[in-house]
Amino acid sequence: MEKEYFETYIREVTSHVKFRFDRRAIGQELLAHMEDLYEDLLSQDMDEEQAAQLTVDYMGDSEELGKELNEVHHPLWGWIWLVTRWTARLCVAALVLWFLLQSFSFGYTYWGTKEDKTGDVVYTILPELEERLYGSVVRIKEIRYYDDGTLEYTYDIRQNPFLNGGLGRSGIDAEIYAGEEVCHCNGGMFASNSLFYKKGREWIYDVPLEADRIVFFLGYEKEIEVSLTKGRVMAE
Repeated sequence: MEKEYFETYIREVTSHVKFRFDRRAIGQELLAHMEDLYEDLLSQDMDEEQAAQLTVDYMGDSEELGKELNEVHHPLWGWIWLVTRWTARLCVAALVLWFLLQSFSFGYTYWGTKEDKTGDVVYTILPELEERLYGSVVRIKEIRYYDDGTLEYTYDIRQNPFLNGGLGRSGIDAEIYAGEEVCHCNGGMFASNSLFYKKGREWIYDVPLEADRIVFFLGYEKEIEVSLTKGRVMAE
């Protein structure tokens, strides 16, 4: 019996709330208050029908209460709140998707650096080279030469997304020299990018053992030369 009383009253109240997306929440809140009041009246040895009717009476005129709630839940503020909530959800979803894509990208690069080589390492050079360019910090981490003629280098870039104009999102180009002759060779690369960090590995095939230097091109105007004969750590 009390359920019918309460449902009818709540339906009458919420019919005056123009922002329909709030009606359910308002109804649930009203029902909770009415059930608490109803249980309190029953504890005073009142019969169920009388307690239900008195509960509705205590809540006040349904039309008056509905109009007051409509002022609080004005459609303008309701739509602003609704749009803000969904915008926040979309932003969170976009951030989660971005994080997953970046994790995949970095994982792809990591496993790319673990790719098995057909040859054995002949020598390794740790140039400890760090340069600042376009608001970013570029670091050449390692150079390796294999007995199948492959030369590879790894690098990372801590980049300012607003000032990295000349660096772009590709890898770091390089030319290899043997004396004054440029070694024209093919190669490949793995690279991962995010707004603030880039990690990559590039390799060049058929590099002669007598190659003595490599020139890295950073952006459009910066060239850095690294010796391939100094600092070699020969493989055992």
